[in-house]
Amino acid sequence: MEEVYTNVNGVKFKIIGLPEKVPEDADYFGFTVISLVLRTEEPITNHYKALVKKSICPTESSAEKWLNTIGKDFLHEILDTYEEEQTLMLFPNNNGDWYIL
Repeated sequence: MEEVYTNVNGVKFKIIGLPEKVPEDADYFGFTVISLVLRTEEPITNHYKALVKKSICPTESSAEKWLNTIGKDFLHEILDTYEEEQTLMLFPNNNGDWYIL
């Protein structure tokens, strides 16, 4: 995945998705998603980790399709919150849900 995305506030981001190595017996596929803010002199870089469960996407190809559709849409929603060089922060909790701060 690679694209330039302009958020609702007119801020441009370059988004790059790369596969990550995970253990062979893992029940997920792993990706790193990098977003670069392009409007500043020095690009601001954020790294996100995406883990796609094999029970949802049984092949790496289907996981990449998920990342390029649903995953990318979710990232766009996060990037749309970008304000004063900050976005929403996501933290996992113990029961598998996420806290958004």
